[in-house]
This record gives sequence, C-alpha cells and structure tokens, in this order.
Amino acid sequence: MAALLLPHLPDYFNNRFHLVFMTVWVIYFFLMEVLFKTTLGKRMMSIKTVSDNKEEPVTIVRYFLRSLVKCIPMINIILLFNKNHKGLHDYIASTVVIER
Repeated sequence: MAALLLPHLPDYFNNRFHLVFMTVWVIYFFLMEVLFKTTLGKRMMSIKTVSDNKEEPVTIVRYFLRSLVKCIPMINIILLFNKNHKGLHDYIASTVVIER
C-alpha cells in the first residue's frame, strides 16, 4: 500500500519513516478503539467514544475513519471553532467523545 501512495504524496513524505509512523498511528488508534473501546489516553482521562446517535453502536468502519482522519496534520484545530468541541474525525465518523 505504501508503494502505491508514495508517488502521490507531498515532498515531505519522501522519507519512508513518515509512512511507517502513519501506518502504526492508524493501526494503534483503530485496534485500541475496536478491541477496548478506548485508547490509553482516553482511559486515563475517563472518556470514551460513542455514536452521535446514542442508540446505535460505533461501527468498525467509523473507528477506521476516525483513525485515518487523525493522520491529517493540524486537523484538530477545528475543535476551537465549533460549539460541540468535535474534531473533523468526529464529524466524519458521526461520533462524539464523552465522559464515562
């Protein structure tokens, strides 16, 4: 997969370290959320991710979308400019982070 993406990425990704780091980043967040319904940081802060629609569970696809979008640099700046304090990854996956 990385070999397919490499020619299409900006110049600052010419170092393969970035691709490895981003892959590990996505896998960490995805697996932690799917398997344990939380990450280490969320567990320490006593928060969890739930669906915008409280009646339906967060699906594997939503967890994967959240993990992918988190890789975009400076993406969480949107948290400062909306009243719900949701990141772009929350809007795309229709999720919200709440206290336990």
